[in-house]
Amino acid sequence: MARVLVVGGMGFYGARVARALEARGHTVSRGTRRPEGREGAVRIDLNDPSTFGALQGFDAIANCSDSVGAAPDEAIGHVLEVGGLWLEMGADSVSTDRLFAIEAGPEARGTAVVGVGVFPGLSTALARAVAEDGPSCDTLVVGVRVSPLSGSGSANCTLMAETLFEPALRFEGGRRVFARTAVGPVLRLPFDGVEHSAANLALPDTVLVQRATKVETVGAYMALVPGVMRLNFTVLAWCLWPLASLRRPLVRLIAWQLTLLRAWLLRGVESRLQLVAVADQGRPTERSRGLTFADGQEATAAGVVAAVQVLVGRETPAGVVGLAEVCRLEELLEAADGCGVE
Repeated sequence: MARVLVVGGMGFYGARVARALEARGHTVSRGTRRPEGREGAVRIDLNDPSTFGALQGFDAIANCSDSVGAAPDEAIGHVLEVGGLWLEMGADSVSTDRLFAIEAGPEARGTAVVGVGVFPGLSTALARAVAEDGPSCDTLVVGVRVSPLSGSGSANCTLMAETLFEPALRFEGGRRVFARTAVGPVLRLPFDGVEHSAANLALPDTVLVQRATKVETVGAYMALVPGVMRLNFTVLAWCLWPLASLRRPLVRLIAWQLTLLRAWLLRGVESRLQLVAVADQGRPTERSRGLTFADGQEATAAGVVAAVQVLVGRETPAGVVGLAEVCRLEELLEAADGCGVE
């Protein structure tokens, strides 16, 4: 069994990850900025490098903290330098790009794995499996179907608010293509055999899938439940587009509203989560595969556990890599006992 430090282990998702790891027999310490009076807590502040010494002595470090309010860049740099395995759960496209730009250097001893969880995480491994399930792959699409009205932590609410200001991203012919607003083109994707409209967003899956598969045309799309929410998000994105200069105060306002709704009023609401990956859509070689989870929140925790199970003890390349670059879908699902797959 492994010794694991869960950074943000007292938070919404971090607490779930810590419990899931303990249920597997792992020894878990919870990293927090305020450990006073909390048994098993370790003081770690990602904004304070003087606390980074606490990152040593663990088989794996799972970062489940607020990646927007506390960027993990410096902590990752420390782990790359001194050695260790960092598993990054942060899920926004901007920080994903930034983390891949971290230079490990020839003397690097540690590994940082980006995109750990469900989406990104199992979604990117699913896309890689579908891409490789054929002689070639020219286009690759990842789809997520979930309700934005399920419970979530305050950090996730802030992340959603930030995403509303990021233009939707996709790759076409190997080039990055940005939409004008946070909601881009719409595709019809099959979830459990039923087609639903899904909109292109600035999800980190796009970059992670392209890195893992080298497919030149890649996109990540989200189908919101109920379907009318897609129209609501589209209108909101267009309304926010001319207000980019007011981004900071508007992000705080939207995050506060989402926190009130999702992190408090709807905190205990579960949401079914569906993933699909489609290769060569509309062509004779089209193929797809999907995964459905009864509870997306618990599946996210199980996805982190799966990464710990698979990667601890395995030789990994020094530097920053994506989960799907070093793990395959089947081994992740096996390690997490299916992650609650229906």
